[in-house]
Amino acid sequence: MLIGRRTFQKFFGQVKLKGYIEAVLEAEAIPAAIGVFYVFKDGVAGQMYLASRHRRTRAAPRRRISEVRFEENRELLEPFMAAIAALGRLPELGEFPQAN
Repeated sequence: MLIGRRTFQKFFGQVKLKGYIEAVLEAEAIPAAIGVFYVFKDGVAGQMYLASRHRRTRAAPRRRISEVRFEENRELLEPFMAAIAALGRLPELGEFPQAN
């Protein structure tokens, strides 16, 4: 393609550009963004960079809101669950005094 200064530019797709860079430099090209690649002289540095991009941070497991609510209301829910287990069904109003 000819541009305003009467020079030629060749446009590469991402895959072809990666292949061109690797062929010319004889090293692995790591894509950073569209049209941007990193090439490391030292292979170990390249591997460290890749590892840093994919490292996960360990987060403490989150407690579900239902677990939090159960803990907050344990003294009411445990007798209610025991009544359900004993009756084999949901208790009616008179069968569970704490319902009032």
